[in-house]
This record gives sequence, C-alpha cells and structure tokens, in this order.
Amino acid sequence: ALQDLGARIHQADSLEALVDSILAALEESFGFKHSMILVPAEEPGVLVTIATRGYDHNGAGAEVRLGEGICGMVAEARKPIRISGLLRGMLYALAMYKESQRTGPGGPVRKIPLPGLPNAEGQLGLPLLVRGELVGVVCVESDVPYRFHEEDKASIELLGSYVAIAIQNMQMHERSSDAESGAPIAPPAPPSKPRRPHPPPRDA
Repeated sequence: ALQDLGARIHQADSLEALVDSILAALEESFGFKHSMILVPAEEPGVLVTIATRGYDHNGAGAEVRLGEGICGMVAEARKPIRISGLLRGMLYALAMYKESQRTGPGGPVRKIPLPGLPNAEGQLGLPLLVRGELVGVVCVESDVPYRFHEEDKASIELLGSYVAIAIQNMQMHERSSDAESGAPIAPPAPPSKPRRPHPPPRDA
C-alpha cells in the first residue's frame, strides 16, 4: 500500500492531482471509500476543503473552523481522532449549536456544505504535520458500524507524515512556479523634476 501511494504521489504533477491520488489510494488500498482533505485557509482558525471522494457532491471550498466537527477537532488537537456514530451525533449537534450562536438567527449560512454521510457510524481523522506545522487534515468515514479499528488508525497515522510532506512540497512548488511565470513588475519611474514656470511676459 505504501509503494502504491508513493508511486501515485511521484506521478502527480499538480496539487489537485496529488490530493485526488491520495484519496484514491485510501480507497483502493485501505478500503476507505469516503474521505476528504482540508488545508488551512487564509483566514486564521479556518480549514478549507480541497478534495473529497465518495460523496454525492464534491464539497470543494467548504470551510470548517477549528474545533468544529471531527476535522476541526483534529486540527485543533493535532492528534488522530477516532469516533463512533453516537459520539459523532453528539458532536454534530454541538457544532450546529455553536454555529447558530456564532451567526445568530437569520445570520449568514455556510455557502458550501461540508460533505458527509447522513448515517455515518464512524469517523477517523488525521492531522498532517510537518515539523509541527499543520499542513492539512485527512478525514475518512463509514456507514458500517465499528468499521474503524486501531489497525486502521495505526495505518493512516503511518501515512500521515509522508502525505503531509508531499502536499507541502507540491504547494511550495506551485507557489514557486506561479512566481516565476508572473510578469516582472517594472520599478516605478523616478519623479520628473518640476519645471520652473516661465515668467509672465512684460508689457511693452
């Protein structure tokens, strides 16, 4: 499974292709059919979804705040989390309550809903860390009771650092390529010296 994942990562030529191949490997090599990857957004304390697999709608662009749901909890704690269906329901209710308190009645709602199984029985989340820096979060879920075991948690933890480095390297590569392909910014022209006004003509 590690060899397959490594081959997929080396073949990816963009961040989009990379994250899609990672989720494909999670399904084909580990049997995780429903998964998503989120990365820190520009706004502090917010994660944004960049790839999903196995859901009815893509959900790319959906945002999650730190501490919200399993993805936000994993990002906040920076530790793997495995939860059951009952606990998931309690956490979902708590997240909805916090969201209603934050936005208020009739306030702004989330533009893009986060994908999720309506009858999920278990979830497994993993922080992607590189030297203590949060690069992203991988979350998988299943509608099969007791689907995730300690072996699954250990397996996905093993992949975590490898996936985190791959995503960070691709992000840095794309930023560098964007900077190189951008048109050079011309330096501002020096201000011209003000001309001395001509004296008005004298009356003859």
